[in-house]
Amino acid sequence: MIEGFLYKQVGEELKTRAKAQGITQARIASDLNVSIPTVKRWYAGQSLTLPSIQRLTEYLGVSLGEFFSNLENDKNSFEYTLKQEQFLVKNPASLAFFDQLVRGRSVKQIKNQFKIKENDINFILLSLDRIKLIELHQDNKVKLLNKGEPRWRKSGPLAKRFKAEIIESFLNGVSDKEATFYLHEYLWQDKDLIKKKIEDLKQFLVLANKKANRSNEAKVSYGTYIASNKFDWKLTDLLK
Repeated sequence: MIEGFLYKQVGEELKTRAKAQGITQARIASDLNVSIPTVKRWYAGQSLTLPSIQRLTEYLGVSLGEFFSNLENDKNSFEYTLKQEQFLVKNPASLAFFDQLVRGRSVKQIKNQFKIKENDINFILLSLDRIKLIELHQDNKVKLLNKGEPRWRKSGPLAKRFKAEIIESFLNGVSDKEATFYLHEYLWQDKDLIKKKIEDLKQFLVLANKKANRSNEAKVSYGTYIASNKFDWKLTDLLK
């Protein structure tokens, strides 16, 4: 079941798109064979599931990728500044600590769980305050200065430092049962369709991750690597 602030946004976006096309709640209910109260709940961000969102976006003539891209372009995320990334790449403990703060953990909770020394806590908090990621108050109370989740700069210091390392570490732990590398040939029109499907899947993963971040239920971290790129591999190259 989908719930919380994020899915209220989903409902509002669905409502806005339907209204722009002159589609009434009664018409949606009739065409999708649901009740009008169900449509009202969807618009309120209630009783939504991932399949129901896909059903609605297809009905409204928009791909999941485009739909969620609009939500991603709101103010619920921010990009690190170059100065912030330059500091964080040299101080990965501060990056990890800030990630925990973004996830809603208190300083005390982080300190106790990871057994961090008081001096290290003070250094991290003062540094995060100095680079304007938090506002530090008395008794180590903090206020996040940006709304939403942080994004790494494209080709910025964090991406250059950690991206290859993360991918290599992840792929080394993936078994053949969990992932397989395929080489296929596609027609051009099918290639575009496949790229769209991959983008839709990526948006599903983003949505599931946001849902987990806003939940107090037990969570397990997963890695998903999706890539599609023109790639020519000739067996005759092995003869050279």
